[in-house]
Amino acid sequence: MQLILSAMRRPATVLVLVASVLLASGLAVGPALFQQWKWNYPEGLPKGMEVDIFPKLNLPVIYVCQPYGGMDPAQMEGFLTNYYEYHFLYISGIHHVESRNVQGTALMKLFFHPETDMAQAMRALREIGFSGPMRPDHVPQMVGEDDGEPGYTMLGRLFAYGYIRGLMHATETCDKNG
Repeated sequence: MQLILSAMRRPATVLVLVASVLLASGLAVGPALFQQWKWNYPEGLPKGMEVDIFPKLNLPVIYVCQPYGGMDPAQMEGFLTNYYEYHFLYISGIHHVESRNVQGTALMKLFFHPETDMAQAMRALREIGFSGPMRPDHVPQMVGEDDGEPGYTMLGRLFAYGYIRGLMHATETCDKNG
């Protein structure tokens, strides 16, 4: 109540505060606001923050999951994981490989160097004969999404699934068309 009374006593101060907040937010967003209204952005003003609802994914990581029932972790390591890791050596751009074996499943995480062409990485996986399941991990948090656990939000996961499916479809199409 006190805030309302002081605002009614000094309307010019409130007007200046509202105008300064609007100006500061306009400068923070910068050129994106001007582009939306098709105005020319004045030279000399700060460029502001980059606005992008689809963030750049510079997370060049592929999970490889190979289920095989009936084997304990030591057998999975000896018969499957070592075989896959040996073949992953021939894929260019791999920084390192982490693997984990649990009852009936071998889980390998392929880390690529930043700025790696992920379409080329998917193509290399196809060339060595891999056709198993893949899943995204540590996905981006999308605009408008609830503050869930960072890296594991639903819209970001859907975006990453779409990205992986697009890469798989592109490599399949290129393989078929030569």
